[in-house]
Amino acid sequence: MTVKANRHTALQVFAGWNTNLPESRKCASGGTAWLLGKYYIEALGGVVYATAFTADADVRVIRATTLRELETTKGSRYVRGTFPAELYEALLADLQAGKDVLFVGTPCQVAGVRSRWERFRNKSGMTGESNGMTEGADDRTEGSLLCVDLLCHGTPPKEYLDAEIRHLIGGRPYTDVRFRGNDGHDFHLSIWNGDDCLYSVEARRQPYLLAMLRGVTLMEGCYQCPFASPERIGDITLGDFIGLGAADGFKAEGHNVSYISLNTPSGIRIYEAFCKANPAFRSVGRPLDERLAYRPSILEPTQRHPLRETFLQELPRLGFARAIRRTMRGEILRGTPLYRTLHHWAHILLRRH
Repeated sequence: MTVKANRHTALQVFAGWNTNLPESRKCASGGTAWLLGKYYIEALGGVVYATAFTADADVRVIRATTLRELETTKGSRYVRGTFPAELYEALLADLQAGKDVLFVGTPCQVAGVRSRWERFRNKSGMTGESNGMTEGADDRTEGSLLCVDLLCHGTPPKEYLDAEIRHLIGGRPYTDVRFRGNDGHDFHLSIWNGDDCLYSVEARRQPYLLAMLRGVTLMEGCYQCPFASPERIGDITLGDFIGLGAADGFKAEGHNVSYISLNTPSGIRIYEAFCKANPAFRSVGRPLDERLAYRPSILEPTQRHPLRETFLQELPRLGFARAIRRTMRGEILRGTPLYRTLHHWAHILLRRH
């Protein structure tokens, strides 16, 4: 598949994290996306579009103009979300009204937003730079659009998550589903009703999450993702800083850390202003090659796992919850402490004989 869109190689790369732990507790890595959204709302009087787990148990892009609304966008959503048509129209209307707009989403979502905005501008005869913070805001006739694309592993369909939740908690009410966090539930599938945790199991023992991470249950197009490349479509790229400190031992003790690449001059301008306005945010320059050493999402798409075909064969007959447990039982067994201990001693005995 060929996608026509402007791509940018990283101009600067940083490791970043919010040292305000209460703010970043529900965030996936360093809390950069949420804190950047907060900056847009409070400092620029702007609007943020990002994916949230909504009150009706859906996962979709929302429009946030308050911190209360922005709060619902914290954390990774390891599921295919929706981008309602009316939100596209609202985003275009905000830009027409001269607002500073921040869009945070997967690269394919960013491509859609950029494409629709450019088509609208061309049709309307608008000219000039259309992204980044613009000087002389009172004089401009259109808003600024800054896009943040996420290092995306790929996503399963929403109906898989719905089936898993029904299997785990039945009809009990819940208000949030999380997969990452700085709250003791990192890389867990956890289900919440307010502040009450109804369920939390780590990835190596949780069939839905393990299957997603291993590439068993992703949308078919995710295995050929054209955006899994160092040339990014966003002004800023965010993700987990996997491999941080591998060469020099650098650590950010007690914090998950964001990978941040600034890909356009607009991204650099916004990031510099954002850092100045947020003294609790730590930003440390790092080499791009450090992150490129971990290939998925940034050098290549997630690979299709050999168990995917087994899962797809079982799915129509058993339904998601039973099919994924049957498919993943061997992988889950190999992740248990007892299996690893027995496997370790078996190797020792074989070497002795």
